[in-house]
Amino acid sequence: MTASQPAPPLSALARLGFEQPEAVRVDLERLGAWPPAAAPGGRRLLRELAASAAPGLAARSLARIAEAHPDPDGFAALLRRRPGFRRRLVALVAASRSLGAWLAAHPEEADRLADGRHVARPRPRRELAAEAVATVAGQAHPGRAWEELRRFKRRELLRVAVRDLAGRVAVEQVGVELAALAEACLEAALVLAAGEAGVRLAGAGEPPGQPPALRLTVLGMGKLGGGELNYVSDIDVLFCHEPAGETGPEAAGPAAERVARGVLQGLSAVTAEGTCYRVDANLRPEGRNGPLSRTLGSYLAYWDRWVRPWELQALIKVRPVAGDPELARRFRAEAAARVYPERLDPAAVAEIRHLKARAEASSQARAGGDRQVKLGPGGLRDVEFAVQLLQLVHGRHDPGLRAGATLVALQRLTAAGFVGRADAAQLADAYRFLRTVEHRLQLAQERRTHTIPADPAARRWLAATMGYRDGPRASGVEDFEADRRRHAAAVRGLHAKLFYRPLLEAFGAVPAGLEPEGAAERLAALGFANPDRAMAHLRALTAGLSRRATVLRAMLPVMLPWLAEAPDPDGGLSALRVVAERLGDRAALLGMLRDNPATAELLCTVLGASRLLGDLLARHPELLTAMADEHGLAAPRPVEDLVAEASAIVGRHHGAAAAWDGLRRFKRRELVRVAVRDLTGRVGVQEVGAELADLAEACLEAGLQVAART
Repeated sequence: MTASQPAPPLSALARLGFEQPEAVRVDLERLGAWPPAAAPGGRRLLRELAASAAPGLAARSLARIAEAHPDPDGFAALLRRRPGFRRRLVALVAASRSLGAWLAAHPEEADRLADGRHVARPRPRRELAAEAVATVAGQAHPGRAWEELRRFKRRELLRVAVRDLAGRVAVEQVGVELAALAEACLEAALVLAAGEAGVRLAGAGEPPGQPPALRLTVLGMGKLGGGELNYVSDIDVLFCHEPAGETGPEAAGPAAERVARGVLQGLSAVTAEGTCYRVDANLRPEGRNGPLSRTLGSYLAYWDRWVRPWELQALIKVRPVAGDPELARRFRAEAAARVYPERLDPAAVAEIRHLKARAEASSQARAGGDRQVKLGPGGLRDVEFAVQLLQLVHGRHDPGLRAGATLVALQRLTAAGFVGRADAAQLADAYRFLRTVEHRLQLAQERRTHTIPADPAARRWLAATMGYRDGPRASGVEDFEADRRRHAAAVRGLHAKLFYRPLLEAFGAVPAGLEPEGAAERLAALGFANPDRAMAHLRALTAGLSRRATVLRAMLPVMLPWLAEAPDPDGGLSALRVVAERLGDRAALLGMLRDNPATAELLCTVLGASRLLGDLLARHPELLTAMADEHGLAAPRPVEDLVAEASAIVGRHHGAAAAWDGLRRFKRRELVRVAVRDLTGRVGVQEVGAELADLAEACLEAGLQVAART
């Protein structure tokens, strides 16, 4: 078809997925995409619009940008001829009505996207901060400076969104880039607010000969502190200050208060350019009733007297985001000493669990039900709370576990052996999925929301922005919902497993280290006859960076009292060392000990009571699984069952040697089961004899079958 031929009927637009074809036709004509052959590239533009998440919205937004552009025809031609420019803009305006409207108000900003290099890489935080500060410093009027800062923020947010929607940036990288943008705006806001308050900040370019009046740092909390910010999120901050120069404490406090309040008001103000950020400083001591900024000494006094467990949990993510870096460094060091004490009160673990239960029962969580990707069952909070509780317990031993970002912390907990690899992979996949859903929901109108819409059309749009398309077997929405339910179920189950892990309170109650001063005396007090040799075993068990050593560093302080209660603590610890060395880094068996305190305690009892069983377990550590079978330990096995199982085992092997090996493995497993029942007092001596006789009978019966075949 040529340009002179009549346009296709409007029904063709409806078949392509455009609603209200008559209105869409006008938009497409403005863009040179209707009739499709009317201008070069018109067909390609039409196809990409039709394939987008919201074809009608995308066409309307692009037409409005073109109409507002200084060169409407040139913009439309560029859109048709430049594939990369076209793909970036179509994906953006189909996913975000608000950013499309902002580009229509500032069409020159769309031109930046024509050069793919502009969005090819993330911008470093230092580069962003320098540009933000330069942007506000070049304005003579403070009101204009704040307005330019808001425009800078929207322009950079748009750039991050384009990178995100191109599908080449992981969701955690998007969070890092959004956090870097917020930090840059905070840095510029600090400069602006200090100027308006007439306060000279250290490091803020004070004139020569005029010493600074104040050292002030801004600490990021929550998702900002973790470097995993959303598109639309309150940024949680704390302010900390100290006097500088000749300024006394009496003057420093009010000066810091004025600057902090200026930052909050300037970033939160609503203007024609929108809001830069809603800044929340309510995580500070005493919340809304406390001063906006405190000295470090004031923070220390509060933490040592009044702090609650949830406040310490919030400090896991604290990090400097603007202002004086040296003051921030000291703040973080003091905070870490209190977040990760030598001993963690078991009551603190219980209070954090109670806090999580209250959050789940809140009206906000109930309102969205399972459509709430943040607070709902199987949502983001389930992942975050589980990871943070594990950090609070185990981060006391290993500073490497004190990462602010959830996925980084999960990765390190997994490497250390505190989360199974399969469990961690499930959690990470689900977390990325849920964060992407959250991002798409918020990007649509730049509104703070975490709830999947109930409206079918809105759900179709959401599924499409996530990359789901209709297929021969299911619609995109059906595939999206199936994945959402799968991820939610996995998160909920793993949250219960990790967050309510039985040994967490015990882990927290032991000192953060196996070799505190006086360890030998404590071992002697526990009942170890040779404390020095026991310490040598402990060092061997926990040396190095292997998964086994890391898990045992956490487990042994809990297991030592169990070994001490056995008849031979020294022999039990020696046997445990041999078993552990044979065990190696077998994730499944290590995880069984970590997650099942009853099995771990039983192992200590057995090793400290029977050298025979210790030797057997050392040679065959896979027999630990028999000890974990509580159902199998509960009652004796009928001789008929034993005979049937033994016969089935030898029957599966054609060769005599393999059959005999299988029978030996059966005998060892059953011997462990009977011995454990004996050592734990579940049966009397006569019953033990009867069970051993039944085992011998089963082995004889199966052995006869093997002999008869050969």
